[in-house]
Amino acid sequence: MNDVNAFDLIPRQSVWWLLLSHVVVASCFWGEQPLVIYLVAVIALVWRYFIARGRWHFPARLIKFTLVVTAFVGVAQSSFKLASLDQFIMLLLLASSFKLLETRCRRDGYIYLAIAVVLVSASFLYSQLFLTILHGLLACGLLLSALISLNTGTSRQGQVYYILKLAMVISLQALPLMIVLYLVIPRIAPLWAVPSFSSTRTIGLSDSIDASSMSVLGSSDAVAFRVDFKTPQPERQQLYWRGLVFEEFDGRRWSISAQKTESSIDAVMPEPLFVYRVTLEASFQPYLFAINSAFSSSPHVEVVANRLLRKTSAVDQRFYYDVQTGPTHYRPLPLAARKLNLELPSNNRRTIAYGKELAKQYPTAEARSQAILALFNQQNYYYTLNTPPISLENSVDDFLFVNKQGYCSHYAGAYVLLMRASGTPARLVGGYQGGELNSDGTLVVRQYDAHAWAEYWREDVGWQRVDPTAAIAPERVKEGAQTMLRQRNEFYAGGFFERVGLNRIMLFNNLQQHYDAFNHRFNSLVMNYDSSTQSRVVKGLLGEITAVRIVLFMFAAMLLPLLVFLLPNVLRLKRESKLVAQRRWRHLCWQLNLFGYPCSAGESESHYLLRIGNSFVVNQELIAEFIQLYTELVYGSPCPKELISAKERRLGQVSRRLQRSLLKSYLKKWLTPSST
Repeated sequence: MNDVNAFDLIPRQSVWWLLLSHVVVASCFWGEQPLVIYLVAVIALVWRYFIARGRWHFPARLIKFTLVVTAFVGVAQSSFKLASLDQFIMLLLLASSFKLLETRCRRDGYIYLAIAVVLVSASFLYSQLFLTILHGLLACGLLLSALISLNTGTSRQGQVYYILKLAMVISLQALPLMIVLYLVIPRIAPLWAVPSFSSTRTIGLSDSIDASSMSVLGSSDAVAFRVDFKTPQPERQQLYWRGLVFEEFDGRRWSISAQKTESSIDAVMPEPLFVYRVTLEASFQPYLFAINSAFSSSPHVEVVANRLLRKTSAVDQRFYYDVQTGPTHYRPLPLAARKLNLELPSNNRRTIAYGKELAKQYPTAEARSQAILALFNQQNYYYTLNTPPISLENSVDDFLFVNKQGYCSHYAGAYVLLMRASGTPARLVGGYQGGELNSDGTLVVRQYDAHAWAEYWREDVGWQRVDPTAAIAPERVKEGAQTMLRQRNEFYAGGFFERVGLNRIMLFNNLQQHYDAFNHRFNSLVMNYDSSTQSRVVKGLLGEITAVRIVLFMFAAMLLPLLVFLLPNVLRLKRESKLVAQRRWRHLCWQLNLFGYPCSAGESESHYLLRIGNSFVVNQELIAEFIQLYTELVYGSPCPKELISAKERRLGQVSRRLQRSLLKSYLKKWLTPSST
C-alpha cells in the first residue's frame, strides 16, 4: 500500500463524495440494525475525514485489528439469529465502514462502491415505501457521482456541477432500460436460498400474550394491514379482526393450544356477507386476520381450526389475500374443546372462587356474562394504557380485586377466567378492532388497534363474542383506539409528530392519509408486479409471447435511450448554430419588413439581401459577409465548437452593423425630399 502510484491515489474531492455516500447508505438501515453499526460508521467517517484533511494518519494494523474484533463481538452479541439475513447485512455494513476507513487508492474506492451498491439493494428488503425508494435513489445517485469523481480527477473547474449533471444524464439514460427490464425479465426462482430474517423479528401479535402485551402494541402506529372492501363496509362495531385464539392459561400467560380440538370451517362459503382483500404487512408470523367465519381461496392460505386463517409460512414480506366472510353455522362443541376451555390454573384463587359464586347465582351462561360485564361497568374499574404493576403469580386476582386498572387484555382475560370458573367454556381471542378509513377508500388498521376480547359457549347458538372493553370503555369500540387514548392523554403512538401536536392538525392528517394511500397504490401496482401480472402486460405489448419478440423488444429498449441521448449530442453543434443564425436572420427580416421591404415567397436569403442592397445605400461587403456566415452556420457541415462560437460572435457583429446601416439609409431616404 505504501508503493501506490501518485496517479492512483484517490483525489481529495472523491473522498468527500465517498463520505457523503456512506452517510446516506448507512442511514438506509436506521432502526433496523443495532447501534454498534452506526458507531463504527461514525468512527470511520470522522477518521477518514481527518486523514483527508492531513491531520491524522491511516490506522495501524493493530488498531484495525482491534476495531474488527470489537465489531465482530458486537455481531455475535446482537439479537439476530445466527447466519440470518440480518446478520449478513450487518457484516456488509461493517465491511463498508472498514473499507472506507482504509481507502487510499482508486481501486479501494471501486471496492467500496461495489459493497455500497449491494447494501442499497439490501435496504429494500426492510421497506418498500415510496420514501424508502427515493432514499435508495439518492444513495445510488451519490455513489454514481463518487464513481465519476474517481475517474475524472480534480483538474476540471466547476467539478461538482459537472459530476452531478453527468450522473443525472447517465441515470436518465438507464431509466428506460430499467423499466423495460422490470417489465419483461422473467421472475425466475432463485437457485439457492439464504436464511431469512431473524426469527426474533416478530411484529404485532405473537402466539402468547400476557396482561401487558396489548399495552406495548398500543404505543405503536405502524400499519398492521389494509383492507379493500368489495362489498359495503361493516359498521365499526363489527370490525373485529380475528387472528389468534388463546385457550391455555397458566395463571400468567395465555397461549395457543397445540391440541386440535375443533375441525376447520366449511371449505366453501355459500353466502358471503362481506368480500374484501387484505394487504398484510410483514409480521414474521403465519397469522392472518379476518372478520369472523372467514374463507380464502388465495394461494398459500389455509383455513384452520377455530375459524381462523393461516399462511403456510411466516409472513416475511407484504402479503395479499382475498377473504369472504359469511354467517356462522352452529356445530356441537367437541368434548376435547369443552374440556380445554374449562381448564383453570392453580393460582388466582380469589377469581376462581368468585366465578363459582356466579354459577350459583346465575343459572345460564348469558346471565353470568351479563353479571361480569355489569361488574366492570358499575364498580370502580378504570380502562387505561398505563397499567400499574401486578403480581406475576396472581395477575388476575391483583387486577380484579386490588388495582382495578387495566387494558383490553386485562378485562378480557379476567372475563374468560370468571366464565370458566362458573362452568362455561370460554376462550381469549386476539386480533384488531376497528381501523381508520383512508382517503383512497381503504381501511387502515394499525398496531395500536390491537385488541383482545372473549368468546363463550352457548349451547343453543355456539361461540358468542363478548368484548368486556365495551362495558368499561365503550368509546374504544365506537370511536377507535386513537380517539379514546387521546381523550385520556395516553396516545403515545404518534412519535415526534404527536408530541409536537402536528397529528392534531387536520391538514397534516390529510397529508399523511394521502401519502399512505399513495404508498398503498404504489405497492399494489409496482411492488406486487408478479409473474401473472407480467404475463398479461407482456402479452398486451407483444401479442403472442415468443423468444424472438422478447429479444427484439429488449434490443429496442436498449436502442431507444441511445437514440434519445446520443442523437441530440451528434446534432447539438449544428442545431445550436442554426438557432443562433436563424434568430439573427428573423430579426433582420422583421426590421426590413417594417421598412416596407418584405421577403417574397420562395425568395432565398442571399437573393433577398442582394435585392435589399440595391434598394439601400449600404456596405455591400457587410451583406456578402452576412450571407457567407449565415450559410456556413445553417447549411454547412459540423465543425469544432470553438470555430462555431467565433462565427456566431462575428455574425452578431455583422448583423448589428448591417441593421444600423440599413436604418441610417432608410431614414436618410425618408427625410430627404424627392426632386421633381
